[in-house]
Amino acid sequence: MRIPQSVTRNRAVFPTVLPELAVVRTDDGSNTLLDTKTGDTFHSLAGAFTETRHTYLKNSDLFDRLALGLDTWLLEMGLGSGLALLLSVDLAIHYSTPLHYVALESNWLPADVIDLLEYDNFLENKSLLNDFLDFRNRCDIHTDAADQRFTWQPAPTISVEVHITDARNAFDRLRANADRQFEVIFYDPFSKESNPKLWSSEVFRKIVPLLAPTGRLVTYSCARAVREAIADAGLAPERVPGPPKGKRQSLIVTHPQNPLCRDTSDHSQ
Repeated sequence: MRIPQSVTRNRAVFPTVLPELAVVRTDDGSNTLLDTKTGDTFHSLAGAFTETRHTYLKNSDLFDRLALGLDTWLLEMGLGSGLALLLSVDLAIHYSTPLHYVALESNWLPADVIDLLEYDNFLENKSLLNDFLDFRNRCDIHTDAADQRFTWQPAPTISVEVHITDARNAFDRLRANADRQFEVIFYDPFSKESNPKLWSSEVFRKIVPLLAPTGRLVTYSCARAVREAIADAGLAPERVPGPPKGKRQSLIVTHPQNPLCRDTSDHSQ
């Protein structure tokens, strides 16, 4: 078991039914998960809720799109604990705006682990968490099946697809569906150190045709190697301020031809 002192310092840590995962109370009062094998946390210890709202919903312009009633296709790479999904669906319900959410995950957490995170404390529609947990419990995941898809409709104009798959294969399948491009992509796999293949220029090249011309890919990582891989794939990375009290910077990625993008060529430290 690997629990760094930096995680436990002044923070409560609780076990889950899975020995490789523990719940950590982050600094804004929301919970995240810690992988006790690698020491990776699913969110920033400065605040899981704060990071998700800022780095993903705000930086991607999802707040503005849904407030304006713009039908939005959203792709999430790394469903994780489901916090970004729940906040996005909650917002779409609030604005009565169509949202089509596609999430890719290789190892979907069981409902009784997600339940421990108490995400309903951060939702306007409190019942949404129980609906999501019921959906998770209904999904009969076969460990010997390479690619599986499960669907959920939390509201009449909102659809959710969860693909249990290797993301690199899923990108190829999504690309084959030529009429599907995403205005928003949440890119949230574990760190480059833990999962280097998903931060390669090869993978980002697969994403290029999936991102709508005026869409945004957003991620927490600003590492130089990540920015270089993104630029090498033909996309334009831009460092922007990170969440309050959290990481100093996060990343917004656009198409170079997007007239709304700003500086795209910064490869400095």
